[in-house]
Amino acid sequence: MEKEVRKHENFIEKEWVQNCMQFIVLTAVIMLVLALFVYFIKSFIEYSINRKDDYWYFKNYCKIKNFEPRICKEAIDEENLFEDSNNKLKGLNSTLLSKQQMNDIKEFVENYIKQENEKIKFKRQELENKIQSYRIDE
Repeated sequence: MEKEVRKHENFIEKEWVQNCMQFIVLTAVIMLVLALFVYFIKSFIEYSINRKDDYWYFKNYCKIKNFEPRICKEAIDEENLFEDSNNKLKGLNSTLLSKQQMNDIKEFVENYIKQENEKIKFKRQELENKIQSYRIDE
C-alpha cells in the first residue's frame, strides 16, 4: 500500500506531469477569459443593435407623418434624413426639441408600431382562416 502511494507521489512529482498540470490550468484560465470577452462583445453588439436613439424615433416620426410637420421640414429635408453622417443630429439640435416633445414623438412612434403590428397579426389571422376554410371546402 505504501509503495503504491509513493509510486503515485513520484508520478505526480515528475517534471512533465507538473508541466501538463500547469498547461491544463493555464488553458482553462485562457478559455474562461476568452468566454468572458466573447460574452461582453456579444452583449455590446446586441445592446447597440437594439438601442434606439432620439434620431431613430425622429426619423420614423417624420416618415410616418410624410415629412409634413414643421419640425420635420425645419430639421432635415427628405434626402438628408436618411444620411448616416456624423452630423445626423444636426437637424434635431436645430429644432431645439424639448424633452417633452421628444417623449411625445417616442410615444407616438411606439404606438404606431404597435398598431401596425396588430394590423399585421389580424391580416395574418384572416389569411390563416381563409386557408383553413379553403382546406375544409376541398
